[in-house]
Amino acid sequence: MRRPLDVSGVGAERELALSSPRSGACGPRALQLAARALGKNGSLVQLSRAAHATAAGTSLAGLRTAAESLGLRARGVQLDREALAQLRTPAVAWWQGNHFVAVLTVQESAWDAAQTATIHDPNEKEARTVPLDTLLAQSGGILLVLMR
Repeated sequence: MRRPLDVSGVGAERELALSSPRSGACGPRALQLAARALGKNGSLVQLSRAAHATAAGTSLAGLRTAAESLGLRARGVQLDREALAQLRTPAVAWWQGNHFVAVLTVQESAWDAAQTATIHDPNEKEARTVPLDTLLAQSGGILLVLMR
């Protein structure tokens, strides 16, 4: 089930004050990685400015603004497992309550019907595959879904 998050107004500030104390650049960097999967390139400086990122981080609403600056549509959602399994577009996930990661793909395993997601943590060199249940547990299903 998809539940859209309101990323448009002041009333959303409490819900969307999602910032990372680890690195103010993790949100813009995760967005950069996810946007590349859609063929959109933006510099980290450009995305950080558009997202109004500070040393304390950024918000989901800020990342939506940055995505739109690249010509993408973006929607903040909270997905349950069933809806997450149907995700067919890159996204940025709110990870462990203090960080953002890029969700590049969600796929079914050819050998055992287990569903997995390929994520790229901006603090790591390469993308990795995690069980879909791990993505859901670590993100609470909170994603900024990107679309052309």
